[in-house]
Amino acid sequence: HRQHPAAQIARRWLREMPQHKFWRRVWETCLSFAPNDLTLIKIGRLWINQTPPTVEGWSFVWNRLWSLVQGNSELDQKARAWLRVAPPKHASWRHLWLPLWENSPGDSELESLALNWIQQASLARDSWSYVWERLWAFRPRPELVNEGKRWLGTTLPQNESWHRVWATLRASYPEDQELTDLAINWLQDPRSF
Repeated sequence: HRQHPAAQIARRWLREMPQHKFWRRVWETCLSFAPNDLTLIKIGRLWINQTPPTVEGWSFVWNRLWSLVQGNSELDQKARAWLRVAPPKHASWRHLWLPLWENSPGDSELESLALNWIQQASLARDSWSYVWERLWAFRPRPELVNEGKRWLGTTLPQNESWHRVWATLRASYPEDQELTDLAINWLQDPRSF
């Protein structure tokens, strides 16, 4: 079938302008009109392969591609390479790790990367608890207990995940005095409610 002239122009622009700061937005817009367009998927994969992961929008394009071709080994390897070198403070870390973990729960490399990340990432990040919870659900371990308590003691009391992390630890350690103290402190903090 014949393509709309605007679609032809957009595809040509995507091929010719991969360094443009709005490349991701143009690609996503095109994909929103043709979500199963194999040419656009191919253009996105080529862009991921040719673009350094530090470029703004790289993780968004990766996530969109992953949702379309989940389990693709090339995309898997690209994301793992990014996770190995990305600074823990990078906002996209969880957004690449989580889909990989959901596709390969218990993967030893992903587990190791996540353990390292939760020890180094800012405890103020909302994503911290999501990664911690996935690791705990897979395999509760002493370092997760310690990291969970550290997070409970330093995160803002109004964090919506606070009660989930505390309840998860409390279910496994009902007599733990430190968890009791953390809960008392949380209840006494006016910011908790």
